[in-house]
Amino acid sequence: MCEQVSSSCRCVLRLAVLLVAFAAPAPARDEPTRVPGELLLDGRPWPGGRARLVQVDRETWKVQTGHEVEVVADEDGAFVVALDDRGPWRVHEAPGWPEGASVRCQSDTPRAPGRLLFFVGSADSCRVALVGASTPLVLELVSPIPIEGVVIDEAGAPVASARVEAFACPGLDRRPSRVVASRPVAPDGRFVLPVPAWLEGGRGLLVAGAPGLAQAGASLGLARDEEGTFQSPAPVTFVLGACPVACEGVVQDLDGRRLAGVPVLAELRLVDVCQREETVGLHLDLVSDAEGRFQFEAPGGSGWSSVGPAFARADLRVEADGQEAWADATFGPGLGPVVLEVEREGLPLAGVVLDAAGRPLPGARVLVGRTEARTDAAGRFALTGRERCDLAVLATGHAPRALRARLPAEDLVVRLTPAGPPITGRLLDAAGAPLAGKPVMARAWPEYTLEDGRLIEVLPAWPEVGVAVERPPASVLPDGVMAEALTRSDGSFTLGDLPPDAELIVEAPDVASTRARSGAAVELQLPPPTTVRARAVRAENASPLPVRWSAEVHLARGYRTETLEGSELEREVVGTELRLWISAPGRVSVWRVVALTGGTLDLGVLPLGIAGTVDLTVRWPEAPVRFVSVEWTGPAGERGGDGLEAPRHVDTVTARLEGLLPDAVELRCWAYTVDGRRLGPVDLRVDVRAGVTTPVEVDLRGLR
Repeated sequence: MCEQVSSSCRCVLRLAVLLVAFAAPAPARDEPTRVPGELLLDGRPWPGGRARLVQVDRETWKVQTGHEVEVVADEDGAFVVALDDRGPWRVHEAPGWPEGASVRCQSDTPRAPGRLLFFVGSADSCRVALVGASTPLVLELVSPIPIEGVVIDEAGAPVASARVEAFACPGLDRRPSRVVASRPVAPDGRFVLPVPAWLEGGRGLLVAGAPGLAQAGASLGLARDEEGTFQSPAPVTFVLGACPVACEGVVQDLDGRRLAGVPVLAELRLVDVCQREETVGLHLDLVSDAEGRFQFEAPGGSGWSSVGPAFARADLRVEADGQEAWADATFGPGLGPVVLEVEREGLPLAGVVLDAAGRPLPGARVLVGRTEARTDAAGRFALTGRERCDLAVLATGHAPRALRARLPAEDLVVRLTPAGPPITGRLLDAAGAPLAGKPVMARAWPEYTLEDGRLIEVLPAWPEVGVAVERPPASVLPDGVMAEALTRSDGSFTLGDLPPDAELIVEAPDVASTRARSGAAVELQLPPPTTVRARAVRAENASPLPVRWSAEVHLARGYRTETLEGSELEREVVGTELRLWISAPGRVSVWRVVALTGGTLDLGVLPLGIAGTVDLTVRWPEAPVRFVSVEWTGPAGERGGDGLEAPRHVDTVTARLEGLLPDAVELRCWAYTVDGRRLGPVDLRVDVRAGVTTPVEVDLRGLR
């Protein structure tokens, strides 16, 4: 204990001396700041420890070529490093780091190497640490936290062939994205898995599985006490159920009556605990029994690092004898039978359309999907449709109605109310001149509600036979269009036959849009043209660089694309937003997203650094492989991938990954055999260097 206190006191005195030595006036912006610091390992000084600091661009958050510093701590764990303030700095792994170590700055929460950022003497961001001549840079490595447990089957026997993996859940939706730790279990089923500390706070998921058995998962609960020390997690017990997954369902009509002898087509997919899917290419022809039931078994999978599936998903379809049903069903432990509701087709839909006073409305339009009928002189109509039928009724001078009816319905009465006041307006170009002959429309949007984090369209309860209920117009009318017109010679337009006091979207496609209520007067104006200028140069010497300019111009609805080449860009565009992708062979691509507000938009000089290249070789066992998939993720979150066709009678394919940002790149590779099995994936981390081609070999041999 005394020795620990003595060591801590020496570090405090050393930092105090460094602060006095460097407590000088702030240097000029273009001069580096000599920043004192300390390197710790699990809260103690780390003599001789190393860390790599890499600077990134303020706007793109990509690594700046040549801006890299390695710090080496002295015998007391202290160091001094010269850093400039032209952009934030990342902390990366260096030789000697413990496997799976996390890093934290200024006692902040642990983060993954390559993701931790800090600024030098800047207040540009409150999300990252600030350091300077008078504010030491304190970097602490945190060793991985051991997670202990056991994997057993449903009978309580150890599963010696099991593997336990830890997945990172970095996004807001907390969906696992990549493996950060993986270990096979011991013969007695026990395991000790070192998990990175940056997975605390629910950012991780533990998954256990074995060939021939269903997966099991558990949330990763890393927590610290009041002093910031990680507590030892409780042991985890995984129970792996039987695999293949048993799938069971029932076929019934809309009234809940079971249907026998109904053919069901099933296209199967396997799903793991991390919600990754694997298409197994299995198509089943099933028939419901006397009680309306059908059942089948999903085969065990070979993907996901030899960890079997947890669930099965299937696209279920019924298409026979005028009956139709479709469902994306999930089967698995703890889930009951899937209910497949069958709807009949070609059922009669007939009725009469009346005005508010009860008089027939001849010539009214009745829409069922893309099928349309007009009412006769007595206001009557006749169509056919599915058992649950959505229809829209429109008539001049009346507000449209959208309904859902239960068929057969041969005496449906639809009453229309008088329309509200029209929406009037003018359509102008950017200079204020009228635009004639242009289409303008009023569009309704469905009503939505938030349910379990998803947007769900609000639908009424199913009506009784022969009774119709209101529907949101946008979900029934084609493209939600309630009224449309062409502008007159003076640019004016009138949109009539609208519901009273309805809030709609008024838009001129590819030009402009606005929200308005019936009776409002609006003005739509084309956005002013924006002249975009930019110049691409080589990052190492600022000389002009011929590049490809890929532009995506966003409009009121949709977008248009254009591709130009050359070292300079000067182009007049009209829209609301510009997304620009600048690329050149052997160079790191640059991405810009800017708002278009008119006038001149000068993006200035865009330096493109030298990119790194990976020559990838993938080998697999003798089993015939159909194709190989490769995915990569860069340090700034950029992603890419490729699918490689595998020629017959070979066991190797090669690929070149170009334009990679020089830094640590994460690769994931797997292969699909000709019979639908999956080999892999294999995850690895590649240190990409500028202007260097790095050979990487992935061996899928031995995987099943």
